Amino acid sequence: MDKVTKRLLKQNPELEFLKDQGIVKCKLSGHEMACKVDVIECYVKGKRFRRLRDSHQAEKLPEHLSSSVLHKDKLFCSLTSSYINCTTSNIEKHTTGRKYQRALQQCKNYGKFCFVRKHVKSCHKKT
Repeated sequence: MDKVTKRLLKQNPELEFLKDQGIVKCKLSGHEMACKVDVIECYVKGKRFRRLRDSHQAEKLPEHLSSSVLHKDKLFCSLTSSYINCTTSNIEKHTTGRKYQRALQQCKNYGKFCFVRKHVKSCHKKT
């Protein structure tokens, strides 16, 4: 195994080298591939691997984010009452955002779990 392959395996802990068979196996999907740099790079850059890695990393969520009941492919933030895509970039963007940080600080100041309400427009017509 050359240096570039070792570097790829270090960068992606989801991949493991099986010495007895001489192949690389993905721990997330069970996919087995030849121990060649171009094959491993192609798999790591692929859509399937990125989605599996994002969903695996999304399991380590902040306490106020949970899977949505209404939208199966999204997360629900109980602090801001908003839906977030399950990608790590969207989760990071939301948790570092001003609205989430303000709601989290308010929750910590009061020492209890609180909801931030969205403004709701009334749909009743005045007569």
